[in-house]
Amino acid sequence: MKPMNVRKDISLTARRGSPRSRILLAVLIAGAIGWLMPATTAFAFQVCARNCGLGDAACLAAIAACETKIHSYNLYMEQMGAGVPRHQLPAVYRDILRSRYPLADINAYRFGFSDRQPQNNATTDCLTTYFNRSDYVDSLRAAGANPNWPWLLHEVTHVEQCGSGGGREAYAKRWWDELEAALAAQGRTVDFTQSPQQLANQMGALFLQVHDAMPMERAADAKAGTVQADLERCCIDRDGKPVLPLKAISIEDRLDAGSSRHILSAKVESGDPPFTTRWRIRNPGEPNYTEQPQNLIHGLELLWTPKKDPGKAEVVETGIETRRLWRYGIEVEITQQNPALGKNKLSRTIVLSERQTIKKPATGVQTVPKLPTAPPSSVPGPTLPGPVKPPMPAPGPLPSRP
Repeated sequence: MKPMNVRKDISLTARRGSPRSRILLAVLIAGAIGWLMPATTAFAFQVCARNCGLGDAACLAAIAACETKIHSYNLYMEQMGAGVPRHQLPAVYRDILRSRYPLADINAYRFGFSDRQPQNNATTDCLTTYFNRSDYVDSLRAAGANPNWPWLLHEVTHVEQCGSGGGREAYAKRWWDELEAALAAQGRTVDFTQSPQQLANQMGALFLQVHDAMPMERAADAKAGTVQADLERCCIDRDGKPVLPLKAISIEDRLDAGSSRHILSAKVESGDPPFTTRWRIRNPGEPNYTEQPQNLIHGLELLWTPKKDPGKAEVVETGIETRRLWRYGIEVEITQQNPALGKNKLSRTIVLSERQTIKKPATGVQTVPKLPTAPPSSVPGPTLPGPVKPPMPAPGPLPSRP
C-alpha cells in the first residue's frame, strides 16, 4: 500500500492493553476459534498454524488473532475490488519492468480504480493494485505521461514481495505483523476481540498511521527510487511516458540519385524521437576522424561526398583487372529527444572501389607449333607397287606374201 500526499491525521482505532484485558482476550479468542476453523482442516489459514499444548490459552489466542487478521484482510480486499475492472499493464510497461522486478509476475499483474480507501491511496493485494485516482489509472492504461512514477513502482514492489514471500496469505500475515509491531512501538495494540468485518473497516486508518514505520513499505519506497533512477536513464521520455530503450542497429549506405554523393543512414529502433546525430568520418590515409558539417545532416541521415585521392588508394591486382580501393571509417552518435536518456553509437568501415585497368582475358585455345619440313632425300626410297598393267598381246605370225 502507498499513500500519495496523504495527511496522517486519521484517528487510530486501537486501545492500550493491560494484563487483565490480555487474559480476557485470550479466553474470548479461544472460544471464538471454532467458528473460524473449517470442520475438515485444523486451521482456516495455514500461515496461522501452531502446535498448542493442552490448555495453552496464549497459543490458542495467537492462532485466533492470526485467523482474524487474515479473514479481515480478505474482507477488506473483497470490498476494495468489488465490481472494479482490472487492466493489464501496456506492453511497454511490462517490457521495461520485467527485468527490474524478476520476482514479480508482471504479465499477471492487474490494476484498477477503487475509491473504497483513504484519499490518494493505493492498495496492492499481491497481484492487483487499486489506485484511488481514476485519471492515474487512465494514464497507465494508455501508456501516456505518468505524473507519479514512484507510486506505480512502489506498488509493483509489493507484487514482488508477495511473490517472493510465499503467496497471498503469507503476504497478508506479514502486513499485519509489521503493522502490529509499528503500533506496539507507539504503545498501542489492536482490538482483535471484534469481528473480522469490524476490523476490516479499520484497516485503512490503521495503515495510514504507521505506514512509514513498516519495513515492507520502507523497502518498497527504496526500490521504487532505485528503479526510477534506472528508468530515467533509458525508458522515460521528456513528457514522462514509458518508452523502450533506444536500440542502434546499423549504418547503411546508398547513392544519392543523380549525383556522386552518398547518403549514410543510421537505423534505430524504439527510443524517444526525434533524434539528432553527430557524424564523424576518417578518410583514407588519415589518422583521425573529422566531424561532419551540421548542414549536411538531416535527422538520422548524412549527405556525404567521399574524397578519392588517388595517392591514398590501395591498389589491388586480380587476374583480370587492377582496382583502386578507398577505406573510410564512419562513426555516428545518436541523441534522443530527452537528453537524459543514454546516447547510442554506431561505427562502420565503408570500402569504395574503382576499376583502373582491364587485362585481356585468355582465350583458352592452345596453339600447336608446326613441325619443320624435312629436305628431299638423295637416297631413293623403296618403290611402292603401283597398279599392274594388263600384258600386251604377243605378236602373231607375219602374213605370208603371195
